[in-house]
Amino acid sequence: MNRSGEAVAELAARYALLPGEILVAYDDADLPLGDVRLKSRGGPGTHRGMQSVLEALGTHDVPRLRVGIGPPPPGVDWVEHVLQPPRAEEREALARAADRAGDIAWEFLESGLEGALDRFSREGRRRDRII
Repeated sequence: MNRSGEAVAELAARYALLPGEILVAYDDADLPLGDVRLKSRGGPGTHRGMQSVLEALGTHDVPRLRVGIGPPPPGVDWVEHVLQPPRAEEREALARAADRAGDIAWEFLESGLEGALDRFSREGRRRDRII
């Protein structure tokens, strides 16, 4: 996953996709458990896979769909936290987040970034990001 930019760049080249036409979806320990965010651009945060994608594409203008898994519990390593199955008490929130992320991704495929932002934005939120 930390070198996922290689695969994304190859896909973009093969299908002549611009960075703005690609939606990168990923789990994000920087977001609270169950939060789902769609953004039009930005940095990678602590996510090494997203850092690889941005480096490979040469831009921060890459739409991304972040699904929050929350930070690791005290004493648990970040890598272990990301790779281990969710705890029982986390599963319901993650299932809801996965459903919402799927709806957003489908709208992105059908209507593009603007359509997904229009459909899923809450009032008062920035136009280039939804929560």
